Amino acid sequence: MVSRPFAIGNNPTIDGQFSIPYTVASALLDSCVFLGSFEAETVKEERRKRLAEKVKVLMDQPVKDKRSLGPVIVDIHTFDGTLYSHKVEDFKGSPGRPMTRDDCIEKFMRCSRYVGSPFPEEKLKEYINKVYDLDRLEDATGIMKLLAKA
Repeated sequence: MVSRPFAIGNNPTIDGQFSIPYTVASALLDSCVFLGSFEAETVKEERRKRLAEKVKVLMDQPVKDKRSLGPVIVDIHTFDGTLYSHKVEDFKGSPGRPMTRDDCIEKFMRCSRYVGSPFPEEKLKEYINKVYDLDRLEDATGIMKLLAKA
């Protein structure tokens, strides 16, 4: 399902989320893939569609562990014949490459920019500190109060 050629249907966000060619094109264009990569207007950009058309997905057989996401190899062939290749065995956040506390905080802060009414950064930092001290809290009321809108 995710390896077929990229096409936009009734829901561009879902079409982008479930397309390896689209996510590869977005990674090449933006240096990363994040929530903004899947906004409908972004998914519809002509340059993304054109680049996604050039992405071919090949699956090596047999897959040793069908639950695994890796290894993955990305090969980029340029017009002048140069080949760039990169292999990833363990993805960030996997058991083989767990996210650090700083990685988690950075991702949380980036995600927080996509809520309807973003929270002030100081409130987010306070929330992060409470979550990391969750095992020492008597109850979660303080966390819920931090998230409540004033």
